[in-house]
Amino acid sequence: MNTAHNRLSVRRCINEVINQAKEDPAIILTESDLKCLLYFEIRNAFPELQHTRDESSSSHCVHSEISYFDREGYLRHRPDLVLLHPRDLSIERGLTDERTELPSKQFHAVGSSIVIELKFIKSNRERPIRGLQNDIDKARALNERFINEPEMFYMFMVIISRYRGPTQVVGRFLDKYRNIPNLEIIDDFLLDLPRED
Repeated sequence: MNTAHNRLSVRRCINEVINQAKEDPAIILTESDLKCLLYFEIRNAFPELQHTRDESSSSHCVHSEISYFDREGYLRHRPDLVLLHPRDLSIERGLTDERTELPSKQFHAVGSSIVIELKFIKSNRERPIRGLQNDIDKARALNERFINEPEMFYMFMVIISRYRGPTQVVGRFLDKYRNIPNLEIIDDFLLDLPRED
């Protein structure tokens, strides 16, 4: 799933949602709205159902809040959206020699993926850095998880602010993290209004 072509398609979907929201900012009232809009765009970009590893089921490639195992084998990392190829998914059995039964999440996925972490900053008085630090920590942990297999993982971190002010603060904060491998940070604002102090 993690191919240059698929990453470009996802980037186009993200830009489409940003453009729609700039035209009509009220379509995003919450982070869940942002997730739903992006899910819809990605589903349209990758519309076909494809067979999973299970003979009896098919799936789309985009899913919400799929948990990832950390290095200790715990399901600790749960990004907002994940794209994975249906052939790398099973809802009936584990897919590796080490895991022949389903984990607690009741499905098992192997193979490469594209992960999307979202942040929506609603208020021009909001102090978003703490939440962003949690998302950065998640990105670093997932990146570390796949450090020996960089082709298996790519992450988009999408930060949308309703107002210009927080985006400037966020941009300065994010600048020190823009060099994390396999992480692409996209930050933008919807309304060109300054931050109120």
